[in-house]
Amino acid sequence: EKCVLLSGNESEGYIYVVSDASGDVTGLVKAFNGALNGKGGGRGGFAQGKISACEKDKIKSVLEDLLK
Repeated sequence: EKCVLLSGNESEGYIYVVSDASGDVTGLVKAFNGALNGKGGGRGGFAQGKISACEKDKIKSVLEDLLK
């Protein structure tokens, strides 16, 4: 199972961590960054990064689509 943790706010942006103990998250993070103009990356089952100012509803929508 994947775990996504975000910390921040809509006006300043969010930092994030994505992990999956049994899989690779690099494709997910690449798509997440592409959809939200984010920066970051990782290797294997762990990645971290930052997205610029963005509405929470947009982040939620993107994550729901990517985690289907």
